[in-house]
Amino acid sequence: EWLDGITLRDLINQSPDEITPALVALVARDLLTAILVMEAMGYKHDDMNLGNLMLEQPNARLAAINPAKAVRRLRIIDLGSMKPFDKATAKPDDDWSLSAKCLAELHNTLHANRSLASQYPQFLKSLRDFICDLADDPSRKFPDQGDYIRRIEQAEQLITIEPRPEAAFHPLEAISAEHLADDAILLELFVKHL
Repeated sequence: EWLDGITLRDLINQSPDEITPALVALVARDLLTAILVMEAMGYKHDDMNLGNLMLEQPNARLAAINPAKAVRRLRIIDLGSMKPFDKATAKPDDDWSLSAKCLAELHNTLHANRSLASQYPQFLKSLRDFICDLADDPSRKFPDQGDYIRRIEQAEQLITIEPRPEAAFHPLEAISAEHLADDAILLELFVKHL
């Protein structure tokens, strides 16, 4: 099947500013789901890296009919190394540790963007903790398969930025009329407040 899109490796190299917390959460959810499905079918990819993870462009016709389909989705490509799950391999990493490395590179790209890093510190910490757990023996940290997606969804909830409450001005907080330019404005504020 021909796919129109860009690999995550190319996206990081060409447009690192397009790597957002929302995109990383989407990639993590799709990647982990794909690994779980492959394992359930008795396979392993055995070559998971950012060059083999492609963001497919949404189908414009389908997106016009259903706006929910206007989202890029992760597709795993280069299935040449795929093999039965129980077949031995000389590679030092399995799909889980390779996916942890992919997510770590995405985390580091987000962290390198100081603006995003300062806006979403809780998301980055939660993602980093998740990656560390994923790189360890996943069966110990995620006893239930649904735990993978639940942890990503919990991290994703940290993406929203809470608006700062507007502090109401109280005229008595003004130390002097110099803060308000003149006495008439200060007097008017007192009258309105009282």
